[in-house]
Amino acid sequence: MNKASLFFVAYICILLPVISIFTTGALKSICLYLHALGAACGIWLLTNSRQQQQQQSQDELYGISHPILSNLNMTPKTFWFNMGLWDKEGLSFPEACENLVDTVARKLNIQPNLSILDVGFGCGDSCIFLAERYKSKVTGITNESSQWRLATDRINNMNLDAQINLLHGSANDLDTLLAPNKPYNHIISIDSAYHFNTRWDFLKKAYARLKDNDGTIGIYDLTIDPAFLQDASRLHRYVFQLVSGLIQIPLQNWITAETYRQQMIEVGYEQVEVELIDRQLVFGGLARSFRQQYHQAVKYGIATSPSSRIYLKLSSLVFGFLATKPWLVPVIVKGCKRERNEAKQE
Repeated sequence: MNKASLFFVAYICILLPVISIFTTGALKSICLYLHALGAACGIWLLTNSRQQQQQQSQDELYGISHPILSNLNMTPKTFWFNMGLWDKEGLSFPEACENLVDTVARKLNIQPNLSILDVGFGCGDSCIFLAERYKSKVTGITNESSQWRLATDRINNMNLDAQINLLHGSANDLDTLLAPNKPYNHIISIDSAYHFNTRWDFLKKAYARLKDNDGTIGIYDLTIDPAFLQDASRLHRYVFQLVSGLIQIPLQNWITAETYRQQMIEVGYEQVEVELIDRQLVFGGLARSFRQQYHQAVKYGIATSPSSRIYLKLSSLVFGFLATKPWLVPVIVKGCKRERNEAKQE
């Protein structure tokens, strides 16, 4: 029995009794449903994996695995990790991710040689893009140490360390991470603000860090559909809260687009815009990308581990589901800081 089979047997034999003994009520029903879904996916993946392995004849010396491993670029050229904006035909995942950042940046009318604070930069691709495309001086912040280390190595290897400064810390610790009395022309946060604890606190601290009279903030974010708040059943709300906790999204951050706009104005931002994005242009495109990656992985035997295949398969299913349900609304948010702090205090 190989490791994948052992993992699957352990999943079935250990997790099921744990759910049965330690959960009750609605939570137990949800866990049992998810366990059954995982078991079904596991059976399908193991079966499909064996079929893939059997495609290569026993008398072949090399088959296709050796050429694939010899030619595969083990270090990706990019490490993009946002949902992407899929508003053009034929976009690859990196192109869609870059397109999302560029769309937000163009909303801010970024000019060369200006300062940008990029909050939640992932593995550094957005910082690199902003520095190279817009000739900007970029400061980036992320709270994940592994991503910060990887991004720092990439910046140094590309000789961009004079143009890009990467910091490790929380989006809500701007006062301690950033130098005092150093305002920024633009602040950008792509596909991460819904994780901040809380977004409201971040918006207030970001406002204080923008230059007076001409500072702007641009955010790609997620809001909740007003219809979901009105029509969701108690079970739907419970599942929503459970999932939000698992993926570390504070419940306070789930607000409608209109509430988002009102909060921005309350903080002090002017000329606030909250643009609603078609779900198919975000979730739909991302689902297709995961589905394509999964089929390519299976076809060429690249992602052989059960966890890799489950990640790709479930991601395509989840985002495909979100693309068809009126639950979440992707938005691009813009705000300006027009008045001086002294004037507002008066």
